[in-house]
Amino acid sequence: MKNTDKAVTGEGEAPRELELARAYFLEKGMPLDNMLDASASELIADYRAAIAKENAPDDLGGCYYSAGEGEAPRVETISDIPEHFQLVQDSQDIHATLESTGLLNYESETGCLFVEVLDGDYGDIYMCTRFVPVLTHRVYKLQ
Repeated sequence: MKNTDKAVTGEGEAPRELELARAYFLEKGMPLDNMLDASASELIADYRAAIAKENAPDDLGGCYYSAGEGEAPRVETISDIPEHFQLVQDSQDIHATLESTGLLNYESETGCLFVEVLDGDYGDIYMCTRFVPVLTHRVYKLQ
């Protein structure tokens, strides 16, 4: 029986995506036997769904910021944050920043912060739930 799965036959971009899917699931701890049992198109579909879920916006309730009339432009993703903000990723620095601003209740959800440092004080603080900041990840204004 001839395999017509495009990922196996080498048509289009599917072979590269199949490689990425296998590497992704190996990294996540999926046994190789499970990958071999699935068709290439099933593995790619599962990979696409997993990546979409990882990149989906997080729901943190009331801390999502939207600008009202006359306010600064809305910041939705990391790419929207002005360049003068400082990236904070170290857990001790995150703890100290959130503690000094009275926002410690967000510590468990915080992967990294983007902090505006003013003269001896903090200005705006944006939080991302992921440790590695990717430009398309959603951010939340905490202060």
